[in-house]
Order: sequence, then structure tokens, then C-alpha cells
Amino acid sequence: MHYDNPQKSLDLITSNIGCNRSNVFDTTRLMWTVVIGIHLNSALNGLVYHTTLVSLVMPRDLVKRACAHCGETFASQGLKRHEKACQEEKHRVAHSAHLNEAVLEREKPSVPQLGDIKREFHPSSGRKPIEQSLYEYYRRPPTDNEPWAPFRSRLDFEVSEFAEDAMLNRSQIDTLIQLIRRCAANIDDFSFQKPADMEKSWDLASDKCTEFQKFDVHVPYKNENQLFEMYARPLWQWTLDLVQDPHLANFFIWDAEKVYRHDGNKYIRFYTEPWTANTLWDIQGPDNKACAYILYADKAKLSSFGTQKGYPIVARLANMVVSVRNSSRWGGGQIVGWLPVIVEDQAESGKPGYANFKNAVWHKSFYKLLESIEMASKTGEWVTCGGQYPAMSLPMILILACDFEEACTMALTRGLQSLYPCPICYIKKEDQADVNALPALRTTELSQRAVKAARKLNADGREVLLKDHGLRNVDNVFWSIAYSDPYHALSFEHLHSYSSGLWGTHLFSRVKLHVERLGRTAALVDEQFDLFPRWRNLNHFSTVMGTAFNDGTKHEDISKQILFTTHNFLTDDVDLALLKVIRSYQELSLLVTLKKHTPETIAVGRQELVNFGEYMTNFGTKIDEAMHGSTRNAYLRQTNFKNVAPQILKSEHRRLVGKYIRDQLDDLDQNFQREWDGEEPEKETPTDIQGAADADLSLNNLEQAKANDAAFIRFRLRLAEFLSDSLPLYGYKLPGGRRIKLLPENKISPHKILKVFYQSLEDWADEADYLRCNPSFHGRPRYDGALVKTPAGEIFVKLIYMFKIDLGQPLDVLTGRISAKDRALKFIRVRERPRQAAEFIFVRTIIRGAVLVAAGDEDSDHLVMDVVDGDMYLRLKGLVPR
Repeated sequence: MHYDNPQKSLDLITSNIGCNRSNVFDTTRLMWTVVIGIHLNSALNGLVYHTTLVSLVMPRDLVKRACAHCGETFASQGLKRHEKACQEEKHRVAHSAHLNEAVLEREKPSVPQLGDIKREFHPSSGRKPIEQSLYEYYRRPPTDNEPWAPFRSRLDFEVSEFAEDAMLNRSQIDTLIQLIRRCAANIDDFSFQKPADMEKSWDLASDKCTEFQKFDVHVPYKNENQLFEMYARPLWQWTLDLVQDPHLANFFIWDAEKVYRHDGNKYIRFYTEPWTANTLWDIQGPDNKACAYILYADKAKLSSFGTQKGYPIVARLANMVVSVRNSSRWGGGQIVGWLPVIVEDQAESGKPGYANFKNAVWHKSFYKLLESIEMASKTGEWVTCGGQYPAMSLPMILILACDFEEACTMALTRGLQSLYPCPICYIKKEDQADVNALPALRTTELSQRAVKAARKLNADGREVLLKDHGLRNVDNVFWSIAYSDPYHALSFEHLHSYSSGLWGTHLFSRVKLHVERLGRTAALVDEQFDLFPRWRNLNHFSTVMGTAFNDGTKHEDISKQILFTTHNFLTDDVDLALLKVIRSYQELSLLVTLKKHTPETIAVGRQELVNFGEYMTNFGTKIDEAMHGSTRNAYLRQTNFKNVAPQILKSEHRRLVGKYIRDQLDDLDQNFQREWDGEEPEKETPTDIQGAADADLSLNNLEQAKANDAAFIRFRLRLAEFLSDSLPLYGYKLPGGRRIKLLPENKISPHKILKVFYQSLEDWADEADYLRCNPSFHGRPRYDGALVKTPAGEIFVKLIYMFKIDLGQPLDVLTGRISAKDRALKFIRVRERPRQAAEFIFVRTIIRGAVLVAAGDEDSDHLVMDVVDGDMYLRLKGLVPR
């Protein structure tokens, strides 16, 4: 490599390390970002520590940059004037070009590249297979220029949106309006004078989306017709609101496809979105495309004492991409129905006829929601998607998301105490714990045949036959929708089945019993939970053993941490058997929640289920449920506590209209109203130091301040040696060809937070970890761990100090034997070297953060938390002792 030309030198460096030319400082000194730390030794063979990579900064005035609009290069000083001159021309054509832009399908090189995506469409679509990069796999839709109408202005809408989201009452809205009118700089754009003005705008805007309708439902019981009220948005009209919105058109996928990723040798099929699996592929024909629904229903307590309940139905379109489908924004899940809640009659409770009556009310009420798609599911209906192209659509129910109680209602089975309690298959009650059993699956055809045969018998014979099938004498509403077998659509629901169920109800209780048997150990377990490293998106607990949790997310996080906080207390053979069950549960829980699946991960999951069953023998709804919060808040803040359903649904409808307008406003901001200052927008580099730096500090002052810390002994000299030895290894010439000498007065800029970007192995999306190196983070020290790439392999480090240059704590190989307990619980154990052995690394060698938990049984040992998320689990599965 040659550095004669400063510009070529900068190009070479930035291409090697991924930094952005705009991140160039006006200085002639060289600057690096480095980490120092202490090795943690691992019992795993093959990990060797080496230091790596540097971020080199060149003087700003030597850099030429390309215009963001036309690509022509200019010196930095002349670039701003040029960009302003051609910006106007770019904006003139940007909108029409964006609207007419088709999904990119380009010819690929003959040799597939690592990470490429292959899309194979259903034969009837007439579309050729295409290969794309991950970047080309995602697109962005057009927008409306004035999406706030009929609100008079954007400001009117945004204030109204705030009032609705905050669920303010009329008195609070009046105060809000008075304050805004006194202080708003844009007072001409804000036309509201009183709450009635806002109410009028919401009423005018309500027809932007399909509104709720009230339906009367009549169900006979003991020769008397009982009347119930059902509220629903006709499902097909709600669907058309989304499907015909041009703004959402590019987020819909109508053709089923088989998707493959190249692993370096061959293409491997993977499953991620509903249209990449087999059901929609099998339904699609030459003249039709499936319009698939995901429906969720669950009773919710609205009042504190549970006397007032609501029963919302949430719908999502499975043809919508997951980033929108599983969001709360416009196009995501919405409340589309409100089922009647039957007040239990204690005199009738428990009688078979009364149970059938309650189920009949549920299904006849649900029919009012589905009625608008019944005929279309059989004959199809022509629909124009986003104004682009017409297609024959077959509405069908792909997934029914629910807990066990709702699943029994949807399938019309008899529950836990029946002969065949499962709503999906015909497993016998006594065989439910056998994970190797392969019972016959329930189907619509079999169930209809059984009910039809039972109705030809007398009362006693009818009851016997239906009991033998675990069914009720009620017509299932889902039988009326084509391609919608409810027993096939019923979905495994992780929140209730695993987090709150298998773990929260069963395994967690068992752990508490084992701990309580040891006396004082409960307090020690709580102490270890309190000492557990804090981590982004992972709940931290000060006490768990004496606390009852109702939140499934908290149960999930406790289940991830429990092995690391109890393994050194639960040590006898029975305890170890329980911990092995929990370790298997942790892996199953991660595997079933992976965002993408391949034949390999599916096979691993099935094998782990078998393992779980063996360990058990040897031993002895999160997204949709969040929508209950808005209904509870509406009940408490925006109703008079009488006849609450219409009042709550009015609030929900306004929130839906607000989401529709907000989504278009956000898109308008992103695409057409970005403020330009004549500079190219800076991109975040793969690893960035974030936040304000502490005051600059000389190396001499640092060494004096850290005189009692062994990690900082000979700090300045060791840093100079590290830079001198490391830079040539990575192809960088030393300045002047001489070894680097750092003077005591040389300054550094300490930092306490590092943002690390990486591509997740779970779904190949860009993710970020925030690594802390802070002596007082919320009142206590926090020094995070990280996974680091070296020329010889990947290692773990624990950070000590970060600055420009950076300090961390390395972890490498220990050839000792793996203990029986570590092998049984699949622990990855690393051991800390003496602090005086701290070494430097470049932060750009950090792959991602890592949770390193003090082992508790050895002072210098740490356990790597491989179950913190799907990416870490997949990265480390080859290192886990088996």
C-alpha cells in the first residue's frame, strides 16, 4: 500500500475500516479508537487473543467529497454552494420518480454472493425467480402531500393527536388549548378555540377509516331468545381501507414465494413471513391470491377489581410486511371487534347446556365480524391494491392467536378435563406429557361430520358421541369461511404457553421450592439477581423469590437469568436435573421465537423438544395483549363507566384515524421535507463512540489518577508499544516510518458509552448494542462485556476504560477441562486474567456486546449469557459444550 497521495490514503483507510469521510477532524495529529482490558480465559479450545484495527483520521482540507445530488466531486469549501444549486432540480423530479419507482429486480452476477436473497414465486403468478441483495429486499412507499386533511392544518392534527393519545378529558383539553394559544409561535395555523372544535374535526375525519357498527345478536336459551350487543368493523371494509391505500401498497406481498439464502455453497430455503411458507403457496391459483388474516381475541379487565371487562378482537393482515404488521402504526394490528361478555349465572354455571349457550353467543357474535368476507372467501373478489393493479382476492383466516381458554372457545372443544383436551389434535388426556406422541390432527371436515352425526341421535347419545370427540353441539363460525380450518389456524402463542405458562406457572414455582428448601438461599439468589449485569432490553430485578409477576415479558427475562443466579446454590443431583430442564426450556423458548427459520433451525427445535421431554421424564400473546392497555385507559379516562363499549370504541376509532394521518405525516417528513444544510447527511459508522466526552485528559494526569489500578501501570508506554506493533500488522505505515512515541502531555478524550452496530444472525437485520464503561451508571459501576474479532478467532473482553484511543479487558483460552455441571447446563465459562495483564484493542474489532455474568463459584470466572437473544444464541451454539 502507498500513502504518497493523502486522498488515496484516506480512501484506502475508509474502505478498510468502514468510516465516513464526513467524520474528519481539522487537525494534523493522528487519532485512534482503542480498548484495553484483561483476558478472560475460556475452557473452550481454539480462542486466541490478538489486538486489531484502528480508526485513522486525516486533515479535513485534504478531502474531496461528492455532491449528494449529482455525484460530481468538489473540495469541501466549494461543495456547499454547488449542492444548494442543484438541490432544487433534484426536488423537482424526486416525487414523481419516487411514485413511479418499481420494485427493483435486476440481473445478478452469475455467481451468487454470500447473503443474497432468492425469491421463487408461485407458478401461477407468471413471475420469474429473482435474486436480490438484502438492501434490494426492502423498499419504501410513496406518500400524500397533505395527509392531515380534514384537519385545517398539520398543527391542528398533531395537537389533536396528542390529546387523544394522552386520553385527556374535556377540562384538560381546554387547558391545553388555552396554553397553546398563549405561547404558540404559529398561532395562525392553530384554529381551535374550544374542545368542541377538536371534536368536530375528529368527527369529520372519522370516515377516513371504516367505523364500528352495532349488531344485535339473538341466541335462544331455555326457549327464550337472549339479546346481546356486538360491535365490529365489517372485516372486508376494514381490509379495503388498507389494501387500497397507495401509501401502503409497497408493504403488501400478494404472491406466495419460496425464499432462499446463499450460505457460500448452496441456497438454503428459509421461512420468515407468512407468504414464504406453504399454506398461501398451496391456496394461490392462476386467477386468485389469498388475503390472509391473523385474528386475536382475549378478555381483558377494564376496572381495577375486574368487575368491568372488555373482549376486543384484534386483526392484522398477514400479507403486510412484519415491520408494519406487528406495529401499532397505520397498517398494523387494530381492534376490529368487541365481543359481548356474558355475566356468569351461578345457578346455571357448570351445566352442559349453559356452556353450549355461552359458546353459541361467542360464535354468533364473531360471525358479525366475518360476515362481510364469507361469500368473498368462496368466490373471490376483485381488488385494486393501492391503485396499482387489480387482483382476485380470496380472504381467509391464516392464524388464530389466543391462549388456551380462547383456543377451546374458537375450536369449540371441552377444555382440560375432557377426554381429548387439545383444540388442535386428538391426544388423550393421559398422554399430554408425551412429546413423542403423534396423534391425529383435528380438521373441519372431521368435526363437521361428528356434529352432524350427533344431531341425528337423542340427547344422551348426542352427548356421548360429542364427548368422544371433545366437541360441543354448536356450529363453528370459522367453518363458514373457505380455506380457514380453525384447528390448523390455531397458533402456538409464546406469551401464554411459555413465558407465563410453562415457565411462570410451573418451572418458576419449582425453582422457588428448591431454593426455599435451602433456607437463607432465597435472599442470596435475590442478591445475585440484583448483581446481574444490566443490559439493554433486559429487565433488571432486585428481588424475584418473594415477588409475584403477572407480566409475561418479566417472566421471560427471569427465565433467561435464572440459571446464572442459582447454579452455585442448587448443587445436588435433583437440583441439577431441574436446571437441565430449565436450560432446555431456554433453548426451546429462543428457537420458537426466532424471526427466521431454516430447515436446520426447525430440526434443532424438534430435537430440543425431544430433549426437553426426556429431561422432564428424568426430573419428574405479547404484541396483541399490549392493545388491552389503550382500552383500559379509555375506560378509566374517557367514559362515564356506563354502557362503556361505544365510548371505548369511539376512542379506538379516533386513534386509528390518527395513526393513518400520522403515518402519512411521518412519510412526508422523511421524503419531501428534510431540511438541507448543504452538507451530505452523516452516516453512522459500524462502531461509534456516543454521547459527550469527558474533559480532555493528559496521559500523565490519567496515570496519576489511576496510580492504584494495576491495569494502568506503564499506560502511556504500553499504549505506544501497542500502536507501534499493531498498525503494521493491518497494513498501516507508521508516521514517518518510526515507532510511535507518546508524550506525557498528549491528551485523550474519555467516553462512557459505545454504540456497536452489527448484522444479526437471527434475521440479518442491522442491530445495535450500547456498551457502557462507567464508574457510576445510575449510582453503580457498569463495565460491559463484548465479543471481539481477532485474526485468529473471536474472543470475549470486559471493558475497563474508553477514550479516543479505548481501554478493555481481554478473555482468551484456558485449556482446562470443562466441568460436568458446565457441560450439563451448557455454560460457556471464561476466566479473568490478572488486572495488570490488561491489553489494548481497537473498538472496531468489537462485533457486538456480550453479557458476562460473575460465575459465583470462582472469583475470577464469568459465564457468557448465550440466551440473551437469538443472535447471540446462534453465534455461540458451536461453542456451547455438549
